[in-house]
Amino acid sequence: MQQHTFEISPGTTLVQVLNEIGNSEAYRSATDKLLIVYEPNCDSEFLDEERETILKHLPGIKVVAMTVFGPLRSHFIYQKYTRLTLLLFERSSVNIFEANANDKQFSSLGSAWSSKFKKISDLKGILLFTSCATISPAPLIQELQSANPEVPIFGAQAGTQIFYIDQSKIFSSKHVYEKGVIAVTFSGEELEIQTTYCLGWKPLGHTHVITDSDNLGIVSTVDGKPIKELYDKYLDIPFDEHFAQKACAFPLIFKKGNTYIAKIPIHYTENGDLIFSTELKIGTKTWFSYSKPEYLLKETLNGANKVAQFQPQTLLLFACVNRQLFMGGEKASRELNYFSKFFPEACACYGYGEILRTKNGGGILTSSIVAVSFREGPPDPEKIIKPIIDRKLLSKKNQNEFSDQLVSFLEATTEDLNNTIDQLANLAEHDQLTGLYNRRKINEILEYELRKRRQDGDFSILMYDIDFFKNVNDTFGHNVGDQVLIHLSDLVRQSIRNCDVLGRWGGEEFVCILPNTRIEGAKSLAERLRQKVELAKFPPLEKLTISLGITEVLASDTFENLLIRMDNALYDAKKAGRNLYCVR
Repeated sequence: MQQHTFEISPGTTLVQVLNEIGNSEAYRSATDKLLIVYEPNCDSEFLDEERETILKHLPGIKVVAMTVFGPLRSHFIYQKYTRLTLLLFERSSVNIFEANANDKQFSSLGSAWSSKFKKISDLKGILLFTSCATISPAPLIQELQSANPEVPIFGAQAGTQIFYIDQSKIFSSKHVYEKGVIAVTFSGEELEIQTTYCLGWKPLGHTHVITDSDNLGIVSTVDGKPIKELYDKYLDIPFDEHFAQKACAFPLIFKKGNTYIAKIPIHYTENGDLIFSTELKIGTKTWFSYSKPEYLLKETLNGANKVAQFQPQTLLLFACVNRQLFMGGEKASRELNYFSKFFPEACACYGYGEILRTKNGGGILTSSIVAVSFREGPPDPEKIIKPIIDRKLLSKKNQNEFSDQLVSFLEATTEDLNNTIDQLANLAEHDQLTGLYNRRKINEILEYELRKRRQDGDFSILMYDIDFFKNVNDTFGHNVGDQVLIHLSDLVRQSIRNCDVLGRWGGEEFVCILPNTRIEGAKSLAERLRQKVELAKFPPLEKLTISLGITEVLASDTFENLLIRMDNALYDAKKAGRNLYCVR
């Protein structure tokens, strides 16, 4: 497997490059070939002529292409010329699927493609290019990933010449799409694909919730208030033509699966709603985020070293322009050079959004770098890969700028604040003496379990208290009584499953919620606990026993009648003589 990258710079024509490709022995001997084109010109007629020229000089070549971003601000380092990267496979296969986004809903398209992709043996990866930033391929990605959970999906949403005017296009061997999607499947018994995700932004402040948005990526309200108020309050950024450039330093960030995803607004509407490149669903919990160039560079450097160990034969990079806006062109180019140091043919592009979905999560991303490495066959075990080192990152020089000091201060105070919030949350949910959940938290969990139950017997509840505990306090004092409560709590905690929820109801009363446990299982546990407590030592007491009440939750139960039945079961055990369990 090989990769060859070309740029149509002054003095070089597209025809010259295509002839060079067609005359090469590697091209002629490859079993399958894919030409990827990254084009800064968004004119449809130009793209169609380019497509026809490629097919004229390389008949039968499989082609996928997308437009990329032009300059966003002065001194912005951007792709000025057409860039081609050729993938030549020796023992693998490539197939192209495409559709006009106006013709089908992405969800139905995903279902149709999934059934076709399942028939491809040894499917190892799916490349997606989409045009039109206002069309979200999220349903398509979700459908494809659900059907092929072990197969990574990667790619990009095409870029445009003017940041807030969507002129993005994609094209294949067949057609130029203003609103479309192209999927490329890679398959082969010996083909291996590794994906690497580099972000570098960290959550900041408290959680916000999207409360009004549409499927075009327009967000109207957050926390029930206009989203403009959120940006006014925390960032104080004027809504003008430079809004997106100034907001780039603080992307919104949320978690999908095990992956943090960042989103930046690309523009705003007349009434102050914000436009994102993909949908942000109502109910999404999100934070503002922050970073330093140093953090982004370090994360990318670690990612590049991970890629180097894979020993790729082909390397595709999908990067976000936000990294250029935030770091500046020199540092953004520097982080891409981490990859080209060990793989000179690596090819990068900037679009509206990066695509990466694996079994660990992900989706449509921004502010990140996605590296996709291909290799046919195993790595060379004799090859020694030396890690890439950026000595500028090791040096403390130039790392004491005021902005960096401000971020360091912000990090430290945010960490202190989060630690305080965690401590307060822990105090609010736990009994201070035993460390178990308190009654408030048990009620919350119980109400949640009731809401999600589907049928009788989804779970059971066990309630117990200490027999004659008042005598313990009166005879030995409250300090001994406290030690008895602690010892008993530890004993029961060690005797139940990890999924069971134990809490102190109040005084000497305790409740244990038993998920996926029918009444027979609850009775078995109750008897086991009763015996353990009776045989355990609680010095200076000669003996300690407990009474238990158990009940199985019914589909018709309300929170109130369940508590009454649970309480009555315990009362029955007390009335029947204690040191036993009763069922209601």
